[in-house]
Amino acid sequence: MKKENEDQVKTLSEGVIGLLTLILLPITFFLDAFVVRELWKWYVVPTFHLPALTLPVAFGLWCVGFALVGQSSPLKPEYCKDPFKQLTDSILTRVVVYGLGALGTVWL
Repeated sequence: MKKENEDQVKTLSEGVIGLLTLILLPITFFLDAFVVRELWKWYVVPTFHLPALTLPVAFGLWCVGFALVGQSSPLKPEYCKDPFKQLTDSILTRVVVYGLGALGTVWL
């Protein structure tokens, strides 16, 4: 009986993690595109007199850059046994440190 309860809790937690991933991934993609668009607007437009980017174009540019350079995961699975913590930490690291950190550096 106890094993059955543990399996149900594990299945439920995996479902919650999957749902959170489906909700948070589009948000992080939007924030990535927003950061690229703002940095382009602050640096490239005044320097090279090029037009500003729309969010879809900025997202495409981010995808190309990501495909060329890549990015390793901030947390390795062997270091973190809790998948929920790994998911939240990697999303927080990506959005806060990389994205908003880049924008904050520009504002200084």
